[in-house]
Parts: sequence; C-alpha cells; structure tokens
Amino acid sequence: MSFTRKHFEAIAQVIAENTTTRTGPPNAPPSVSAPELIDALVEMFDDDNARFDAVKFRKACERHAFHDEGGNA
Repeated sequence: MSFTRKHFEAIAQVIAENTTTRTGPPNAPPSVSAPELIDALVEMFDDDNARFDAVKFRKACERHAFHDEGGNA
C-alpha cells in the first residue's frame, strides 16, 4: 500500500489532535500520549481500509514502544 496525500494529511491531523503543549520551560516540546495516538490511528486506518488489522498494528507499536529521554516507556 502506498500512502497518498490523503493518508499523510489524515495522519498529520491525528497527531495534531493528540498533541498537547507541556507546561514548563519556554520552548518545551509538545507532548503526545502514545496510547491515545495509537487509538486514533487505529480508528483512522480502520475507517479507511476494511482489511486493516488493528491487532497487528498495535503489536507493531508495542515492539517500537515510545520512550522518554530516560529510556522509560
């Protein structure tokens, strides 16, 4: 499957909707909740493709778990 402009725009929208500004020092990077982001991506991919396998996607996400700079999940 090749991503089209529609896919990239949808992914960007999901990321934007699941990103919040951290409180803290000026210029602090935004914060993204990985579980909420994954849930939103699963919903978007599932709506777009009836053959999308949410279980496989979630397992792939677990293998590439998000970590903070300290190496904690």
